[in-house]
Amino acid sequence: MSRTLSSILVTIACVFSLSGCIIPKGYIDPTFRTATYKDVQSSAHPVPVKVNISFAADGTPVPRAKDIADRKVSRLLESTKVFAKDPAAAASLEIRIQNLGDAGEAFAKGFATGFTFGLVGSHVVDRYEMTVVYRPSAGAAFEGKYNHALHSTVGLKSAPEGMQPVPYADAFDQIVEDMMLRFLVDFQKWQADQQKTANPSAESISAHDAPAGSPTASPIGSGGA
Repeated sequence: MSRTLSSILVTIACVFSLSGCIIPKGYIDPTFRTATYKDVQSSAHPVPVKVNISFAADGTPVPRAKDIADRKVSRLLESTKVFAKDPAAAASLEIRIQNLGDAGEAFAKGFATGFTFGLVGSHVVDRYEMTVVYRPSAGAAFEGKYNHALHSTVGLKSAPEGMQPVPYADAFDQIVEDMMLRFLVDFQKWQADQQKTANPSAESISAHDAPAGSPTASPIGSGGA
C-alpha cells in the first residue's frame, strides 16, 4: 500500500534476522473509533458531489493507497446515502489522507528486532490524518479533520493494551471507514445547523406528523461498506 512504518520495521527486521522473516501484527487504535453506521442518517435525496481523493506518506503521493481509499470511500458513500458521486455535480467533496511517522525510529527498532532474532520486540505507530472539505455550489463550505492510528508489533512484544490484532489487508480500509463515518456525522450536524440558521422560525416536522410520502431521514444499518 505505502511505505508505512510497519513495512519499514518488518523489512529491516527480516534483513537482519538470520532466522527468516518475522511476522508482524497490526492493531487499530480503538480510541479513534467514535462513530458507526448507525450514527449516520441516510437520505432519500443524497447530495450530488464530485469526489477528489489524495493520499500521501510524509508528503509523498502514494497512488496505490489513493486507489484503495477511493474504492473504500465509494462503497461507503453508496451505503450511507448522504452523498452521491456525480462527476458533473457543482458541489465537491475533497478528501486528503496523510500517513505520518518517524522512519528513522522504525529503522532502528527493526534493526534491534532482527539482530536479536525477535527477542527484542518492537512497536511502531502509523498515524493517519484525514481532511475532508465539502464545497457546495453556493454558500459556506464545511471542513472536518480526523486522526487515526495503526499499531504494529514484531518479535516478542505484547499487544497494546485493549487492542486485538487485525489482518493488515483489512486495517487500512477500517481506518478510512472510521474517519469518514466521523466526518459524515459531523457534516449532518452542520447541515442541520445550517438549515436552522436559514429558517429559524420554522418548526421541525416529526416523522409521524409528516405528510404521506414526505422524504424523511432514517438511521442506516450497521453493515460495513
